[in-house]
Amino acid sequence: MGVFAPFDGAGVAAAQAIEEAGLADHIVVVGIDGDPQAFEAMKKGGPFKATVVQDPEGIGQTAVRTAFKLYEGGKIDGKYIYVPSRLVTQQEVINGEASWWEEKVRKWQEQQ
Repeated sequence: MGVFAPFDGAGVAAAQAIEEAGLADHIVVVGIDGDPQAFEAMKKGGPFKATVVQDPEGIGQTAVRTAFKLYEGGKIDGKYIYVPSRLVTQQEVINGEASWWEEKVRKWQEQQ
């Protein structure tokens, strides 16, 4: 059984409730966004097993390039524009294999 949270904050809350109910061995949680709180939850080794990391820089760059292309009279192929995302698992976080994302988020937070 599992919970697919629409954003990591909801996933963290669901994971906490699952742990409090004693169901951590039976329910898996996956979120979206790659928030620091999701990484902390995964480091604990509980039911929060993965997050889909979205790249706001890549999304913004793609949006600006697309808008500029349209402004210049260009056409967009298809109905959707693909911007890559990446699944980061609990095991990657525990093994330190996702530190690239944690460092990127830290830099963004420092700029605010």
